[in-house]
Amino acid sequence: MENRNKIIIFFLLVACIVTVRLSSKDREITQVERILAEGFRPMQQSLMQATENLILFAEGVSNHPAVARENELLKSQIAQMEVETDLEREYYFENIRLRKLLNMRETSEWQVIAADVIARGIKSWDDTMTINMGEDDGVSLYDGVMTYNGLVGKIYQVSPHTAEVRLLNNRLGSVAAMTEQTRFPGVIEGIGDGSGLLQLIYLPHDAPVDLNQTVVTSGLGGLIPKEIKIGYISSIDYNEDGLLKSAIVTPFEDLDRLEEVLVVKLEGGVSP
Repeated sequence: MENRNKIIIFFLLVACIVTVRLSSKDREITQVERILAEGFRPMQQSLMQATENLILFAEGVSNHPAVARENELLKSQIAQMEVETDLEREYYFENIRLRKLLNMRETSEWQVIAADVIARGIKSWDDTMTINMGEDDGVSLYDGVMTYNGLVGKIYQVSPHTAEVRLLNNRLGSVAAMTEQTRFPGVIEGIGDGSGLLQLIYLPHDAPVDLNQTVVTSGLGGLIPKEIKIGYISSIDYNEDGLLKSAIVTPFEDLDRLEEVLVVKLEGGVSP
């Protein structure tokens, strides 16, 4: 059997060599090459036929109804696995957020109520939202709303089971604030240009306010607890009259991507 295989391989090599030499256009073939070509022609034809049959067989297998159905099934299973992977990733990040909120609720010195964001404002998507907790759950008008990153807004409408939140980037959602380092007071409100940035206003020209200082709630007015982080000062603008200035504040929380929040309350809070 081994000798037979060697003979077959030898003849195949010779056939290949002859084919290559006969394909040359730069020389005339000899009488010996013509004889070899005629002798190997049946073998070449058999090889070509076998190759064509193999290609046709492969195409037939790939186009067979059973194979086509199996391919579609495999594609469907892969798509399902990708969906499940995306869901697992989302559950993972949701679990992290919920753990942080739970830890804050357990360790906070304030009274807090956990809530889910269930809607955003139709006309003002970027600065109002609805949560699934209301008056029957202990939520009150003007309560602060926060995440583990900091304050995001305050309640401006309450129903028995839901509440409307006006986010900090809303021009009507102003909050009493101060710089954490120098304790200088001011008021935080939205710029209103769609950027999501805030501004700390009513600052005298010589107010000790500088870049990268942290801005927190001041607690003035007795509505929202003191020392809740809001953001950091990213730039400072001076009024044309030179008497006042305002600080642009970048919030610590992305106000466009809120999903779970905490309603934070002062015990015996004051209503305006």
